[in-house]
Amino acid sequence: MLDAWEKGATRLAAVVMAQSAGFAEENPTRDLSGRDSADKLVLLIEAAFQQCLEPEDIPTRGIDTIDDPAGYKLMARARLTSTGIDASIKPEVLVRDSFLGQARGAENRIEIELVTGKVIRLRGQGAGRWPTAVSVMADLHEVARTVEMGR
Repeated sequence: MLDAWEKGATRLAAVVMAQSAGFAEENPTRDLSGRDSADKLVLLIEAAFQQCLEPEDIPTRGIDTIDDPAGYKLMARARLTSTGIDASIKPEVLVRDSFLGQARGAENRIEIELVTGKVIRLRGQGAGRWPTAVSVMADLHEVARTVEMGR
């Protein structure tokens, strides 16, 4: 939605295009508000940190809160701290040529920093029923494989 909106489509037209492509729900409220991203982030947090959070526990601000899409991506972040999980969902302006900033269309990208400092970068189609399922499972498999191998 953000890419189409940034290229000149109205916000409403960008939503309709995303719905037509199967990237947004018929009622796009959870997509736009970031609540759908919070639902997915709790699954990743559980897999990565073996801790359960409720989506409502994650501070969330969606793309429905921005007026100009230039450079924005909806970012889901989580990290383990000495006091628990620090997580958030919010639109952020990213450096366009950075790994995360290069995501376009329905592509999702993730950076995972291991305790060793090594960074794993993954990407894949992230919208629509099957691309989302495949991407999430592939990401979780890669994390499990990396942890198992002690990297």
